[in-house]
Amino acid sequence: DLIAHGIMKSESQEESKLETPLCSGKVTDLKRVTTRVDNILFRGKSYLPAKTGEAEVKIDPIKVEKIQFLHQDSLLWAEIKSKEGQMMKVEVDSTITLSGDVSLGKFYIELNNVSTILLEN
Repeated sequence: DLIAHGIMKSESQEESKLETPLCSGKVTDLKRVTTRVDNILFRGKSYLPAKTGEAEVKIDPIKVEKIQFLHQDSLLWAEIKSKEGQMMKVEVDSTITLSGDVSLGKFYIELNNVSTILLEN
């Protein structure tokens, strides 16, 4: 394994640490319809990929209380409130699909169509 992978952690090993546990929450769309969603994923991952300035960040929903999405020009911004009350504004890809489980099956929505996410962890 050392010969094949070296001494550095691979990206997949680091990402696998971020893959569990999955969270639940209430997703409100632009038409103000709120849906309770379990096992929330963003583009199939347990974290929300975002940018702050030139840096890439992986937002861990377990640490988040609320995400509010704001449309400005052609960009989609997310105002994130942590469980400790800290605020952070990041840029997100509006085409990312949020998916999860609902009582009758699977749920899918592009972030471009989401107003808020209230996370329950």
